[in-house]
Amino acid sequence: MAYIGLLLMLGLSYANAACPSGWTEYGTKCYHLSMETETWVGAELMCKQLHGLLVEIEDIPENNFLKTLTQPTGDSYWIGLTDVEEEGTFIWMNSGVHLDQTTSANWAVDQPDLKDVGEDCVAMDEADNYKWFTTACEDQFFYICERSNGDAIQVIG
Repeated sequence: MAYIGLLLMLGLSYANAACPSGWTEYGTKCYHLSMETETWVGAELMCKQLHGLLVEIEDIPENNFLKTLTQPTGDSYWIGLTDVEEEGTFIWMNSGVHLDQTTSANWAVDQPDLKDVGEDCVAMDEADNYKWFTTACEDQFFYICERSNGDAIQVIG
């Protein structure tokens, strides 16, 4: 009890908040839609600055939630899927999980496009009902970050 009093006196506390401001909760995760475009690598870095990661879609219900979340914007979004390490072998970059080990694939018709060299990153295509497509990692799109909604965050004040 004395420790809590000391923290309050110093103006520091820890909150186990659901999701930070600007993030949307779904299940055990929080999601943030960017307001600016980035390359795929830039999107990954921006998500890390926000204490998150480029989204890794684990199942169809999560994909459907993200589709609903992004539809009002009318924009395409980077997701954390790539085959940059080996052409045709798609992995979620942060976890290292191979796409074929999940039930979340939502490819557009004629995707993934393995004929075009250099299309190693994946985005959700607003023009095709937010299905996934491969494109050059240097292209500019909005992006979706995710983080756990149970992370303790430091609150000052």
